Amino acid sequence: MNQGETQSNRARETEVKLLGGLDAYRRHALANLRLKTVIKESHGGAVTGLACCSATPGAGNLVASIGSNHATVYDGTHLADHVSVAVQFVNSATAHTPGGNLRAATWLHPMPETTEPGCHGNARLAIAGDDAAVSIISMAEARVTTLLQGHVAAVTDLAANPSQPGALAALSSDGSVALWDLGSERQRGPCSTSHAASLAWSPDGECLLVGTRRGKLWKLSPSGSADIAWDKTELPLPSKAGFQSAALDCLRPLQGGRLAIKAADGRMAVLSWPSLEPVATWRVPDGTYPGSGLAATPDGNYIAVGNMLGRSFVHCTATGKCLAAVEPVRLHEPVTSVALSSDCRHLWVALGLGFIFRYEYLGALEDDKENSANVEEDTNRSQAL
Repeated sequence: MNQGETQSNRARETEVKLLGGLDAYRRHALANLRLKTVIKESHGGAVTGLACCSATPGAGNLVASIGSNHATVYDGTHLADHVSVAVQFVNSATAHTPGGNLRAATWLHPMPETTEPGCHGNARLAIAGDDAAVSIISMAEARVTTLLQGHVAAVTDLAANPSQPGALAALSSDGSVALWDLGSERQRGPCSTSHAASLAWSPDGECLLVGTRRGKLWKLSPSGSADIAWDKTELPLPSKAGFQSAALDCLRPLQGGRLAIKAADGRMAVLSWPSLEPVATWRVPDGTYPGSGLAATPDGNYIAVGNMLGRSFVHCTATGKCLAAVEPVRLHEPVTSVALSSDCRHLWVALGLGFIFRYEYLGALEDDKENSANVEEDTNRSQAL
């Protein structure tokens, strides 16, 4: 850790104490976000996925993006609060895979060394797309260390299970759901579903949930250790949530036994699990880009989402109240993906062709720098006069 990072961390810890704790700090940060960093990725396509790494302890500074056939991992706290590229991967054709565009990415949870040697404590990113393969990238080695093949169609969604670190679920464009055992690299399943649009583990990690393009929510319960037998059950969504027939294009399990659902028409709900009783509901103004997803803090207390006009919002999951609303400069394109840091200091927003806007709370330390700069400028001006 360098001097800038040490100074920044100390100032942040002091501010958290002065504001009365982490939650008060996060709300203060959300109320004071401003655009500081703009990134233009070189692939020329839309950034279809952003994800902060909350799966591996100590790796919360890492943020992954996918767009076209590129996957990029950024260090979001390089030299205190700057952005740098940590790992970059291009899904080109090789002797093992035909390559192609990437459609899904998720951070994997650490596994015991006895299950998968060398991966304990190492942040790993799973990516997948048109080549119907799942590639696992090691941040320590900066390369693909595992290639999972066996799907017959493009992989459109991935779901890692924190309560079962060795389990990775994958949804294909043909509606099939497969469950991978990462220790043995063996595929279990698949299970066929109709009109599938999104995939997630249930909040208790016991079953898989599939949202469909027709507004249905299905529960898939695996049984057996080798060849899985799937029990499929349609779960009735509460009328209070306001979901009708719009596609359920994003599902996210939240801490505290809750499930977040986003529909393609911008309707959102946080439901208790397994009762599916509404905790909070709201609607994103001007709708959301299909499949654009949402981001949540690791404790599930805050959710970020973007709309069709380039604006992004952060909501409290307990009440549905909007705590932050930001918009880009000049570029008013649909938001295709968002990511939110655990302390809510950084909101990453992807829109247009390869643009990533990072809104930041600079904090008291940066304010002191600006004040010092203003004092120095005033002093220089007075001396010149």
